[in-house]
Amino acid sequence: MYCKMPEPITLFTLIDIQVITIGGELSEPLSIRLGELPRYISMAEQSGKAVLMMADGHDQADILEFLEKQNN
Repeated sequence: MYCKMPEPITLFTLIDIQVITIGGELSEPLSIRLGELPRYISMAEQSGKAVLMMADGHDQADILEFLEKQNN
């Protein structure tokens, strides 16, 4: 059985995000480049919202780990 390995994460990786309101409502999915994500997270936090994110073959933990490594 062949398992496809996910592409490496870069700042140019396309990710899908959804904003979650305090009431639990989800926005429509939006595709952005990973390099744009910190701006979207900041805007969401300022308005009391959260961001869900996913990319082909990578989950939210992978994405956040990559961003943390970029900041160090």
